[in-house]
Amino acid sequence: QARLAANGFVIKPWSELQHEPDATRRFYEMFVEADADEPRPEPYTPWSYDFFVERTFSDPNFLPEALFIAIHDGEYAGMSQLWGSQGN
Repeated sequence: QARLAANGFVIKPWSELQHEPDATRRFYEMFVEADADEPRPEPYTPWSYDFFVERTFSDPNFLPEALFIAIHDGEYAGMSQLWGSQGN
């Protein structure tokens, strides 16, 4: 973690960030930017903000303590996420 901090990065779980002003919007914008970069056979169409919020945060397998956001100089820069399992 010292090396990350020395390069201006900090990693925080969503459970710590979710109540900050504009955190959900910032997460959405980072998600759309990263998702647009994934190769796909069709042109990219981003999810709407409302659909993203509903799809992500209402999912019973969503674990706020298992979504980690990399922050670089105050900007959301990346993420890593684990999902729960309902045994399906």
